[in-house]
Amino acid sequence: MGGKGMKPSESVCFATDKIEALNDLATQIDERLFLFAYYEPKPWPEKESARTRFYTAIVNLYGLFWDCGPFVRTRLMVDNMYHPQDSILPKGADLQDLRKTISGRFVVLIEVISAFRSIICHNNSSVFYFNGRMQDAAVHWCDEFCGIWRPLADLESCDWKKMLDVLISQMRQVAEDMEFCLNDLIRLIPSRNYQLNKTIDQWLLYGIGGWYRYNHELLLNAMAEFYMLFIGTEEKGAMTGAYDQDISLRQNVKNWLAVHFGTDSRQWQKQWLEQGKMKTVFQHYCPRPALPDEFFKILANDVYSFSLRNALG
Repeated sequence: MGGKGMKPSESVCFATDKIEALNDLATQIDERLFLFAYYEPKPWPEKESARTRFYTAIVNLYGLFWDCGPFVRTRLMVDNMYHPQDSILPKGADLQDLRKTISGRFVVLIEVISAFRSIICHNNSSVFYFNGRMQDAAVHWCDEFCGIWRPLADLESCDWKKMLDVLISQMRQVAEDMEFCLNDLIRLIPSRNYQLNKTIDQWLLYGIGGWYRYNHELLLNAMAEFYMLFIGTEEKGAMTGAYDQDISLRQNVKNWLAVHFGTDSRQWQKQWLEQGKMKTVFQHYCPRPALPDEFFKILANDVYSFSLRNALG
């Protein structure tokens, strides 16, 4: 998965190779599975300052764990002692300390990403309590893991470089931890035991499936693609009355679904994201792996087929 001698530009913070390798391991467990979808990090900023490089790494990792694979953050790497099958962490009572160590390292990484992303991307006045908590978390990480005691406003170039080195190192360790966990599950494949089957079901139906069910943007993106296939272009749609130029594309898509598929424009997603329908797709018609683009073409096949027929004339 990459050794300590790798260039910073080759780190998960700036490159996709390690993520693709982890996804390949996931598909060895079950062809429907993946960890991260469509990770496209901003490249290593060659001529920029250490501060800009650190900020770029934070934004990239936020995209990885919040946008590309949020179920990794909320489920797969969480040490749940009551439901160990919900995670990919090592199984077995004798591995409890190892689970806590791996999960603990992951929590540290997620907390620093969350703290600095909040500071970078939001108006982060410490007048508000939770903003202050984020700033405290960032300062604590600099102190405990980087040996830096200066206030954030007083950080120097050498500090930002050290912070980036530590961030890259922590991300590398987490990637190695995930690789270890996946290989541990692969080891169980010949026996196909209950724990492995349960982990696969939870990962697929409630990890990936939960992301799809509650992030309506994923389905809306697919529906927008189908809608544009149906109208051709916004100009053509306006001429035929299928596109209203006075409202947003999003609302046009929802109105189109209401007209042609009988949905409520306020709960337009309901009939496609019903749990039983999603489970049927996952179990019987699932793409391999179950990435959003192909999955939603199957889940919303009625819309896709309707749009395609119109596009073909």
